[in-house]
Amino acid sequence: MKIYTMVSKSHQFLYDEFFYKSIKENEPDAEIILGNQDQICNSGNYYEDGWKESMRQKVEIYSEAMNSEDSMFIWSDVDIEFYEPFVKQCIKELGDFDIAFQEGVGNEYCDGFFIAKVNDRTKKFFDILKNKYENYSCDQDAINKNIQLVKAKFLSRKFLNVSFQHSHWDGQEVILKEPILMFHANYTVGLQKKIMLLKSIKQHNERLKKQLTTTTNIKILEAYYGLLTDVTQRLVEYKNKELKVSVENLACDPAPGVIKFLYLFDDKDKILTPAIKEGDFIRFND
Repeated sequence: MKIYTMVSKSHQFLYDEFFYKSIKENEPDAEIILGNQDQICNSGNYYEDGWKESMRQKVEIYSEAMNSEDSMFIWSDVDIEFYEPFVKQCIKELGDFDIAFQEGVGNEYCDGFFIAKVNDRTKKFFDILKNKYENYSCDQDAINKNIQLVKAKFLSRKFLNVSFQHSHWDGQEVILKEPILMFHANYTVGLQKKIMLLKSIKQHNERLKKQLTTTTNIKILEAYYGLLTDVTQRLVEYKNKELKVSVENLACDPAPGVIKFLYLFDDKDKILTPAIKEGDFIRFND
């Protein structure tokens, strides 16, 4: 998979220490296509003088990707760090759509990270971004105002950015509910603040992963499923301290179409949790 990006002098440190290193660690076979960005915007800060002209260079790289022989590509800004392999997950989430973007503020399609197929619809879409760029404030504005030309969707929150919680980050707490694959320090002005945020999120993510893989003394021997008052015995598999309640693999469903509940018991027939609704998740802490 080719991963397109661009870097200016102001963001070279982010590219070297966060973006490049994390890709080589997690996706060593990925090919990084690097465009050298002219430092038109002296600060490199969002929407300061020269920002629109600087973002035009992104549109030129989009066009380059569209004219390649590849069937799809990934675009990524460099203020992003990856924690695990992510290419297969991108392809899986893209599915039958043309483009899958990170979600931005107010359900906005974020141009900072996306996976796109190369087909007639996306070629037309990116041609418009390039040829009519002057009609928009920046490439992200152009993307969102022409999004109806393609089958677009949002990536899951495994591909997290700060705008899910803050429209502008200036030191506020960012809460992670579960481990993520990557983090984008967008809506964060200034190199030092981006570095602080990326380091903080990586530490938080590592703590979460450690919590989920720590051994526990709870041993589930059997589980029961059924209606809230009518349960039927069924063995379940319990891995990684997380269990999804589902009856999809049952040979016979005693109550088709009715929501089931899961009951977990220990070896002394002591119930471990309240009834868990089908489709929900349960985790056990130490």
